[in-house]
Amino acid sequence: MGQRQHTATNIDRNSIPTSTLSTTLPYYLSNSSTEQQIYMPEVIIMKRLHDLKRDITCIEWFNDHIIIGTAQSQVAVFDYNLHFIKQYSSLNIGAIIGISVGEFDQNEDGSKVWTNTLDSKNQSFELDDIICQSNNTILIAQRNFSLIKIVQTMPMGQITDLCLSSILPIIYIGTSLGHLHAWHGDERSLFLDKFISTDTSIGISKLALNKNCSHLAIGLDNGLIWLYDAATYNPISNRPLHNSQSSITFLQFSPSTLFLAAVSLDRGITLHVQDEQKSHIYHNHGHCMNDFSSITAILFTEDRHTKKQRLFSCNSDGYLIEYCIDPLRQYPFIIQSQIDLVEYPSYVSSLVFYSIDKTTDYLLCSINNGRIKFFDINSKKCRHTVQAIDHSFPQIKVWRNDCEDILNRSYLVYRTSNKIGVMKLPGTGHPNEYDMILAHPTGVRLVDVTPCHNLLISCGEKDNCIFIWKFNRISMEKRLENQPIESNLEVKQFQSLFYYIQLQDASNLTIEQFISLPLIIDFTRALGIYISEGQIQELYDEQCFKKNILDPNQIKINFHETIRIFYNHFANNTDQMSIDDIVKSVFDEYKLSINEKINIQSLAQTLMTNGEKMTIDELREAFGILDIFNDQVNSIDSLPNELDLDGFIHLFSPKLKN
Repeated sequence: MGQRQHTATNIDRNSIPTSTLSTTLPYYLSNSSTEQQIYMPEVIIMKRLHDLKRDITCIEWFNDHIIIGTAQSQVAVFDYNLHFIKQYSSLNIGAIIGISVGEFDQNEDGSKVWTNTLDSKNQSFELDDIICQSNNTILIAQRNFSLIKIVQTMPMGQITDLCLSSILPIIYIGTSLGHLHAWHGDERSLFLDKFISTDTSIGISKLALNKNCSHLAIGLDNGLIWLYDAATYNPISNRPLHNSQSSITFLQFSPSTLFLAAVSLDRGITLHVQDEQKSHIYHNHGHCMNDFSSITAILFTEDRHTKKQRLFSCNSDGYLIEYCIDPLRQYPFIIQSQIDLVEYPSYVSSLVFYSIDKTTDYLLCSINNGRIKFFDINSKKCRHTVQAIDHSFPQIKVWRNDCEDILNRSYLVYRTSNKIGVMKLPGTGHPNEYDMILAHPTGVRLVDVTPCHNLLISCGEKDNCIFIWKFNRISMEKRLENQPIESNLEVKQFQSLFYYIQLQDASNLTIEQFISLPLIIDFTRALGIYISEGQIQELYDEQCFKKNILDPNQIKINFHETIRIFYNHFANNTDQMSIDDIVKSVFDEYKLSINEKINIQSLAQTLMTNGEKMTIDELREAFGILDIFNDQVNSIDSLPNELDLDGFIHLFSPKLKN
């Protein structure tokens, strides 16, 4: 395309307020002539685009470049002063209504460089194919804005869920308009479009395949569940399973296919059991309600010895719940046990089964603070903790990249808000043990992985695309080398603390290269992190198990182990409760059940007789530090006798009084 010469005013970037440079530039269009004009608010006219004689429909600002889309399928790229760089004259796909560009990297000197986040030799991922449900979609790599692929298919609504067949190269796709689609991996095409719902306003919310891939369960927004033959794509029964009147959020078959568990937005979990005579028929076995918190994850497993089916769920309060299930239906479907797995405000966001040998099974839990925890499935004790990245994992999958070498070739596939990644299991927290890629800049909805193959599937939140990625295991294994974890931390500061905490004991006259495990508590406190008794006990259980020592006081750890424990358990700690949360927990513990109020005199007496048994002087000093006393209230006796929750928080939270 020939670029007509035109005089333009160059803008000094440093003289423009940063508030005017948003990610997507607001713009105004002038239709007074055949020439299109672009204006930036609070900035002078930059340039007239004589050659772009089309209606501008969208503008995107990215890394000192402006990308423009038009109603006539043009996409043009300009630099900051609107000097022409590149244009696709006409893509013939209709109006460009939105442009999305991924992230960029920075050099060590802070300068920005182009990166191709879809295919990088330095990463373990390579874009293999695209399944797109948008009518007008362009996929552009960042390096030199090279066009990779244009996909045109009929719109079929927002993708809500997908599941993979472990037998055939087929991906089942559910949409918000109630359509079920299937994509064949060998033929690289969508070959099925089946309307499941009775109304386009009722979409598909969840999909689930049983272990032998014969039954496909389809959960709808209205709470109904249809069972389909996964080979013929026809309904197995003329009647759906009734779960509730709210949308299905979790749907999972048991390993034996005898049971089907469904969770809905009304916080209830329903269990369906297979008919003894007719395997294609399932009956409602029972319903359990979780009245106080929402279910965040479910998992069906099978006992390796008894083959008994076990159903677990986790809720937003951090509890792990196991249910009583009976294939003969002689016993009701009820809660069998419930334990506080992780402390509030943390909770399990995803739950999978993991085993590296033939003796011990683990519940592998993704915690919303970005940690991965391994719990013994029987004792419910934590055996291993890893802090992989500083982001939470809304979804995880265990992936055996090499089915013949489970111990050395098992990976964890995960997604964050806009990235997907893999992590070597079981992991030590080493940064080279995981790799990520920006999969969908506007958000990742789902991720899945093909069993014993090297393909990952990601689904975008807003771009309505499914990307298929090739995983380069050799490239990943090259990352698992050398660099110790502490090289990324402030080693000198930590090393000083490691020796300083040994001097806290006046009887200790020597500095050792090892400290006892309980001193890790002083180590974290010196860094401003105060951990609870539950977190301390969990750490003790984990280390006693690993070192096969019963008494944690007998466990000695060196500096490198101290750093590793701190990084995996407490670095970037988000488990600490706010002042208001702590005050509220005290109120809930000591309030009177009669009038839902707390008696201050009774609380003071409790503090002096229980626990560390504070003296009256220590109590006055503590109240003084909290700025509770003033000219009118100068003693505990002058405080109000009883307070409700608001008054109690107001009294003990100084920030609310100012």
